[in-house]
Amino acid sequence: MLTDGSCDIDELFNFASKEVAEEYIVSEINKVYELQGAAISRKHVEVIIKQMFGRVKIVNPGDTRFTQSDVVEISTFRAENARVKGESGTEAKGKHLVLGITDVALSTDSWLAAGLSIYEVPRRMPVSTVRWARIESGLVTPTEAELADFERHVLRR
Repeated sequence: MLTDGSCDIDELFNFASKEVAEEYIVSEINKVYELQGAAISRKHVEVIIKQMFGRVKIVNPGDTRFTQSDVVEISTFRAENARVKGESGTEAKGKHLVLGITDVALSTDSWLAAGLSIYEVPRRMPVSTVRWARIESGLVTPTEAELADFERHVLRR
């Protein structure tokens, strides 16, 4: 890919391949460490990068417990689709994502993600607060699709 400066990782992932994007990230991280005269094991970087590419955004939830726009780990996505397929249901459709390190940590079900999420509150709270304030005041009512997604998401977990 020809660029003037750094590549956009999302574009590289979408237009080239996952492997090309991963190799680009590894080489760029290694350049930074080499310029500082520090050595870093390629394996450490690869583990982090694997997590960056390890999420799927749900496009169509089918008969799964997911809702549209959920971001889930690939292993969870595959397991849920296998379960639904075994029950002769409709599998979910998803789009592979490239997330930053912070977003990966926040999308993991762990105590560490809960601890890190406190840093995201100021950035994310205004949008959700405004949305719920408008719903509660009656200015906006949730659509049937939003309610169905909510019920499916909450009740199936």
